Amino acid sequence: MTAKPWTAWDKDAVRDWNPPMPHTKPTLTIPFELTGRNDMDSDNRTGYYVGARTKKDETFSVYRCIQQQLGTKRYIAHPVLIYFYWHECENRGKRRDPDNIASANKQILDALRGPTYRVKTPNGGYKLIHEPAYIREDDLVHVLDLRNKFDPDPPINKRWVDIWIIEWLGD
Repeated sequence: MTAKPWTAWDKDAVRDWNPPMPHTKPTLTIPFELTGRNDMDSDNRTGYYVGARTKKDETFSVYRCIQQQLGTKRYIAHPVLIYFYWHECENRGKRRDPDNIASANKQILDALRGPTYRVKTPNGGYKLIHEPAYIREDDLVHVLDLRNKFDPDPPINKRWVDIWIIEWLGD
């Protein structure tokens, strides 16, 4: 049976998709705590440049994790299904709500997409150069589904996130 072209994916099949966790090894593990939505909002209220720097630094840290764990750049041409499994210990004096934790999906997707550099052109202007990393884009065409699951009682007193990235080839 041949696979459908990726533009004609079956929405019902994607909706009924069951993530592989915990039976398979994650594609990627980010071994540190990511900034939650409340902290990002606080940084943005402090000043635009403070919030922008926080997001840029965190996205770059995640991008470095991707480079270390996935090695050479493997570019996925097909749409992907992404499953996040957040390990959050609550006994560190800081409880975070699931929606605040999951807002870090943005930094992870931006890092999976790769960094963007601003390069000066010969005529004195600037041009944005995008270096593709793992997925082509982080839009609705290339990322078909995102799922979040939370573990409030991980086996060790630490926060981290496991990520499964599955290429969607259709039925």
